[in-house]
Amino acid sequence: MTNYFDSPFKGKLLSEQVKNPNIKVGRYSYYSGYYHGHSFDDCARYLFPDRDDVDKLIIGSFCSIGSGASFIMAGNQGHRYD
Repeated sequence: MTNYFDSPFKGKLLSEQVKNPNIKVGRYSYYSGYYHGHSFDDCARYLFPDRDDVDKLIIGSFCSIGSGASFIMAGNQGHRYD
């Protein structure tokens, strides 16, 4: 399995990594996940891309997110609304 990152000293801009439509990122924010080997989309737990009426993760501009960071979302995609 190849690592998503080339080096532990080089991060990648979030705007180049994020594929999930429920994750919004600001300018110049980046993630360096070399030690965990996956892109930023895998850091957002319980945030499914097929629903746009529930949770959203919004990362501001000029943020630095390190390897192993996790964002635990509410996971309310499967709960009833009543």
